[in-house]
Amino acid sequence: MNAPMSRDERYASTWGTPMGQDCISLDTTLCKWLGERMIFLSEHTNSYHPDYTYESWVGNLAQHGYALLAYHDHWNDHDDDKPTVDYHLKAQAAMLFVASNLGHFWD
Repeated sequence: MNAPMSRDERYASTWGTPMGQDCISLDTTLCKWLGERMIFLSEHTNSYHPDYTYESWVGNLAQHGYALLAYHDHWNDHDDDKPTVDYHLKAQAAMLFVASNLGHFWD
């Protein structure tokens, strides 16, 4: 008969895994992962959304990518003196930009 897992063992088998660690603060994980890739795309893309000019497309990619990274950095710095609303609203706008243009993130 197997002994029940301890609290620490249960934690290690779920939240201690790479997936679990990402999900502890999925908001900041998503912002870092997506923000870095949007900035990369803004610097290297050869294509753009047909409703934008090339310059406005890459500008939006960079702007929203940096907003996502700022949200990540704000929460990972744990600086309680900084206001949070601005970071949240800009990151939310970036996620809405991504959702609205989902089929156009390719090169």
